Amino acid sequence: MITKILCRGVILTFSIFLCLGCSSSSVDVDQAPEIEAPPMSERQRRIEAHNRLLAENARLINELRQRGIDVRDTERGVVVNLPDVLFAVGKAELTPEAITTVRTISEILTLAPTRHLAVEGHTDDAGTIDYNYKLSDSRVQRVAQELQTTGIPTEQISPRAFGETTPIATNRTSEGRTRNRRVEIIIENQSDL
Repeated sequence: MITKILCRGVILTFSIFLCLGCSSSSVDVDQAPEIEAPPMSERQRRIEAHNRLLAENARLINELRQRGIDVRDTERGVVVNLPDVLFAVGKAELTPEAITTVRTISEILTLAPTRHLAVEGHTDDAGTIDYNYKLSDSRVQRVAQELQTTGIPTEQISPRAFGETTPIATNRTSEGRTRNRRVEIIIENQSDL
């Protein structure tokens, strides 16, 4: 007997053969009743979407790390760090290494073509607040421009300058100031989950 069952949009077909002596019995597939699974609840839909997002984030992080890119997972999404060494000192000009890094990131983003990107610029506290804000803004605009030249649509990129307002380390040491001078590309988690 051949039976069809519709389960979450997939038709499952299986055969059962009854053997009585030397004969077998079967049912025509087109006559078999279709049994439909109950629709997914909103909660189930959100859980499945969240699980897909987690799996996509894991793939992105794995690919980025394999290419030697500094990356971490956060509640906001996947954060890719472009350290200060990828810029000319005190300028927004990308070094050749930075251009290669941004292009590699863009290539990997083909795994998540609909994700929104926040490009966020940060500085240390050396210099004036105004200078640091302008430097961080120039740098994020340059990174956003490079991402756009690789084919990422402008509407998927939000450049944001923070200047010296969001340090991740102390500004009292050279090492801390170096860590604070950065541009981060956040591959944002979807807001509808």
